[in-house]
Amino acid sequence: MSTNDRCPNGENDPKSDSAEASGSVFWLTVSQLTGHVKRCLEESVLPTWVKGELSNVKLHRPSGHLYFSLKDEGAVLRCVMFRRSVAGIGFEPMEGEDVLAFGRVTVYERHGQYQLLVDDLVPAGTKGLAALQLERLKERLAGEGLFDSARKKELPAFPAVVGVVTSPTGAALRDIIRVTRRRWPAARILLSPAQVQGSDAPRTLAKAIELQNMAGLADVLIVGRGGGAREDLSAFNEEIVVRAIAASAIPIVSAVGHETDTTLADLAADVRAPTPSAAAERAVPEGRDLTLRVFSLGGRIERAMGMKLELLGEKLRRLQGSHGLRGPRYLVQEKALRFDELGSRLKAVMDGQLNQLETRFTGLDERLAALNPMAVLQRGYTLCVDPRSRALLARAKEVQTGQLLEVVFSDGEVTCQAIKTTQPT
Repeated sequence: MSTNDRCPNGENDPKSDSAEASGSVFWLTVSQLTGHVKRCLEESVLPTWVKGELSNVKLHRPSGHLYFSLKDEGAVLRCVMFRRSVAGIGFEPMEGEDVLAFGRVTVYERHGQYQLLVDDLVPAGTKGLAALQLERLKERLAGEGLFDSARKKELPAFPAVVGVVTSPTGAALRDIIRVTRRRWPAARILLSPAQVQGSDAPRTLAKAIELQNMAGLADVLIVGRGGGAREDLSAFNEEIVVRAIAASAIPIVSAVGHETDTTLADLAADVRAPTPSAAAERAVPEGRDLTLRVFSLGGRIERAMGMKLELLGEKLRRLQGSHGLRGPRYLVQEKALRFDELGSRLKAVMDGQLNQLETRFTGLDERLAALNPMAVLQRGYTLCVDPRSRALLARAKEVQTGQLLEVVFSDGEVTCQAIKTTQPT
């Protein structure tokens, strides 16, 4: 290795005997020495995050490059950020602001100064660190394939049980129940209560999803909460929740309730809905659309059978008019009888299929009517509801003495108080 290919280490000493004996060049040019320093720094210092206070911030307008310094109580580090990287930062760097800069150390040879070539810059405050940590978690989970479209499951067309993981007292649950009952009254709703905000929320959300899968009753699962500030969504960015969603055997519709922000739970879910109401619309079909489809299919069958009869009649008329069949009248008469027979059989088949469709539709209509809770009330029954949580009270042990109750009749509601509660021994 020549002198110019390695870091200077003092071997080229003009006073040494070896230098005098060999007569070799014992000096380096400034450019050579600076080049050695540059290579040594770049090879020995890996790209890293550096924390410091912004100083001498200057955006070079013609080029779009950002020049600044990072300093602390003991040192100052010159930094440069090229235009393509500046375009990716989500804030305006301000003088005196604490930041985290990611880059690699290099030497600007013309001035003989070492500097940091910055690729990423984030505020060093709580929000900046949280955003950085969230982005790293997103990249790691994406690398594991948790957000891949290939692993997402299709939603069932006609779910019998809709599982819900959310707060039992929030507006999200009421919206999901309201939309589901309006669109698909035949579906049952199975709630696994969980906290959707606070330090314990991630654990309870993940546990509720696991319980739904262990039960194996739900055909589709809605996981989410109502609207809120961006900070309120943090539970749905936690790794434990994302992994529980990705591991679910039940198809999941996420309903975080914040259209402008996408959480990691949204990315892991099989389907993302912007609100709980929209999630219910994605999870269950519209019953009225199915009714219209039944009528449409009946009409199509009727028209198809009519066209078939018309084609057969036209074929018979052509045969009757052909030269080969004019003579033997008995053959024409036989075909006429055959036509009448086929017409009667086709009409019978058509009437039978139409009757089957009508019977099936009538049965579906009666099932829907039987499942309508308002139809039950019209037969003299009532519903007892907790006026605070709007939860249905189905057993006497759920009622406390002195508790206010809301009794729902077919024609209205009455608020009353429990004077005494008794339970069978």
